[in-house]
Amino acid sequence: MGCWSPDPSARDAAVVVRAPEFARVGYVVEGGTEAFEKKRSLPGSTRLQYRFQGRCNGRRSFGTSTLAVDRESALTAWLSYRMLAPITQRMLPDDAVLRDVADGFAWGDESSHQTLLRGGVPRGTIFHGRRGDKLFLFVARDVYFPDGQGLGRFLGPHLAALERY
Repeated sequence: MGCWSPDPSARDAAVVVRAPEFARVGYVVEGGTEAFEKKRSLPGSTRLQYRFQGRCNGRRSFGTSTLAVDRESALTAWLSYRMLAPITQRMLPDDAVLRDVADGFAWGDESSHQTLLRGGVPRGTIFHGRRGDKLFLFVARDVYFPDGQGLGRFLGPHLAALERY
């Protein structure tokens, strides 16, 4: 495991989804701002967060990819997972509706794959999952994965990196 550093490493970067990767699934990302942070709230815990604001296929877009690991307690990870849905809902515009994807991507001990709808039109994807002491959150506005297979292929390399984290 080594010494903890506040600077994100290549190992950290392999876990989070970054905006340029949307090109792999046909989205054009233009301009914008990116932020990648690494924090420690308790001994044995690490939180990585990558945020993007810019344009995706010509529309104003936002994305975040977050990882949290609590080496001290899988129970803490479980409780944190329970808090993800209400926290994510508060991040969304008032007119946004979340709908579970019928054949959504499943990962880990528990997970949720949802479509963000605005005016009945798909406008994004939200995925959160937990495996043991690890949490993964992916929110992308204006990037839409209508089925679990596509989202699984897209997130697969990051989740594999998370397994080794």
